[in-house]
Amino acid sequence: MKRILVLTLITLWAVPARAELIFEHDTVVVTADRYDREAGRRGSYVTVINEEQIDASTARTVPEILEQAEGVFVSDNSTARTSTVDIRGFGDTAGRNVLVLVDGRRLNVIDSGSADLVQIPVSGIERIEVIRGSGSILYGDNATGGVVNIITKKGEEGLHGEASAYYGSYDSFGQDFQVNGAQNGLSFFFNAHHFDKRGYRQQSDEFYKNFNGRLDFEPNAAVKAGIQYGFYEDSYELPGGLNEAELETYGRRGVASSEYGNIADTEDQYLKAYLEIDPFAFEEAYFGRIVIDGTWRDRELFDTFDAFNLDTEREVKTEAFTVKYIFDGELADREVDFLLGLDKSRSSSFINSTSPFSDERLTISKDEYGVFANLDLEVLDRWYVTAGHRHHEAEYTFDQRLPGPSFTQQEPDVSVTSAGLRYEYAEDSNVFFKFEQSFRFLTPNEWYNSFSQSLDTDLDQQKGHLFQAGLRHSIDDMALLTVTPYWMETEKEIFYDPTIGSFGANSNYDEIRRVGVELGARFDLLGLLSSRDVPQQLDWLEYFMNYTYQNPEFTDGSFDGHTVPWVPEHQANMGLTARLFRHYRVSLIGRFVGSRYVINDQANTLPKAKSYAVADLKLSYEQDHIEVFASVNNLFDKKYNTYEATNTLQTVRDVFPAAEKNFIAGMVFKF
Repeated sequence: MKRILVLTLITLWAVPARAELIFEHDTVVVTADRYDREAGRRGSYVTVINEEQIDASTARTVPEILEQAEGVFVSDNSTARTSTVDIRGFGDTAGRNVLVLVDGRRLNVIDSGSADLVQIPVSGIERIEVIRGSGSILYGDNATGGVVNIITKKGEEGLHGEASAYYGSYDSFGQDFQVNGAQNGLSFFFNAHHFDKRGYRQQSDEFYKNFNGRLDFEPNAAVKAGIQYGFYEDSYELPGGLNEAELETYGRRGVASSEYGNIADTEDQYLKAYLEIDPFAFEEAYFGRIVIDGTWRDRELFDTFDAFNLDTEREVKTEAFTVKYIFDGELADREVDFLLGLDKSRSSSFINSTSPFSDERLTISKDEYGVFANLDLEVLDRWYVTAGHRHHEAEYTFDQRLPGPSFTQQEPDVSVTSAGLRYEYAEDSNVFFKFEQSFRFLTPNEWYNSFSQSLDTDLDQQKGHLFQAGLRHSIDDMALLTVTPYWMETEKEIFYDPTIGSFGANSNYDEIRRVGVELGARFDLLGLLSSRDVPQQLDWLEYFMNYTYQNPEFTDGSFDGHTVPWVPEHQANMGLTARLFRHYRVSLIGRFVGSRYVINDQANTLPKAKSYAVADLKLSYEQDHIEVFASVNNLFDKKYNTYEATNTLQTVRDVFPAAEKNFIAGMVFKF
């Protein structure tokens, strides 16, 4: 941490205080309310990572981008494919409490509830919206801790293309190709991505390839329509953890002999279509618009664990449909944003598993629908009240054929409400207070234990509520400051309890209270400083920093007074980006992650996982149609672990070491 601070201060000190503001901030539009609106109308709990910020970072995957945002903690099991995003301190259950969307399409899957974050190539992303806090009203299931909404690029006027290739440490090699264009209301964007990496550790190779394409058509002001298709394929090895003895024997890059042969493969494809209609677009008055979209997805997963002679095939098919009525206009000279919608989906998971214990054939289906409404109303000049409600129902069907036939159904339902107040005291600036209820339904693999091949119908659904307030303050588009304190309480969170039975089982926590505060700041330093004090060679200088404090604590039951494992109490990020001579760009980004209790240590009896601070550096040169770049990650060669867990008896502690200093270099050709 000290090295990052010192290096950042030296860089700032070395820049003379004189400049002319050369670039202006565009109006940022976000879809956090499931329709487009200006970011300044949102509270401080929404972070927007734009395309410029993504390009300036050293990130090659979505998890690497997200770990720079306030309130976000990212961990993995030695491969990017196993990355999990945690918002608001859920620890080991974060993957099921954070919803990930791509253009509004759910990336979370029915069987595990988590999302495959490497499916989206960074080169095809326009922006990423991080919504911290409950999204249950607008988005339904899986959104208790927050929502990550990834917006992909559309075609631009004319015809454009881009091809890139890069090579890095551990024999990693990637290629990207994209072409896009637009004319007469019709636009297209096609992107193909390939990545191959040997891995920092043995038995940690990764391979991905995907294709994404979209067509959008806007013939007039009354109609918008589009279609998207994507295909993704991966293969990745599972190196497993290393205990203290294995670390001594095999080293940080080694793998225990029992973990060899563990591998997983995925094929995933989707199709999405949408239609937006404004029936009265050519009338003088505005009466709102209707948006309809439908999604189809087919996901196949195969994994094998040689040590257990366990092979499992899964296929998950999903069809989803949404219809929304949106009014975002004025009534009686007051601004009114109103959303009324229906979500309906059906998912089926087909499981075929073979092991020395018993073969398994099982089909799990989940039918669900949710009706929701949200209102944002200006009641006085610059004073707004917000209110929302959702009723959500699901029907689970468990149809087992092996080892013995059985048929079971579960039908949970829930209603949740939100209310808030916001005062917009200046442009792009506001203070707010908000109350939200939340829920999460069990995923099928939480109902069903594959090891014991049993169904637990006594588990309860998770519910909770959240109070959050905040300040978003903009200074003439040259600085943005945010403060967001929050208080969240949840009941019946579902977690894996390794102390139950021979193989462990899922169980319900009693009550958990999460208290925290998120601070963020971003500065256009050239805009803030006097133009006569900045050298002409410097035409862009941006600095950001954020800090997160969070304290998730059990407040009832056998763990009363203890801290939820795998949640760092303190986190911080900072970064500085400069552009020189119009062609050179330098980015220095650092992050600090505080100590945290290891997975399965709810009793807080083991030493914490150590804190760490790392820094990444990126240099690039761009002229005409060519860009050349090089990045050094973990600049100071810090040795740390991306994941740590203990066994049932808390006698063995497994760690997953992170990569040491590594590099990547490449070239982009634009045409």
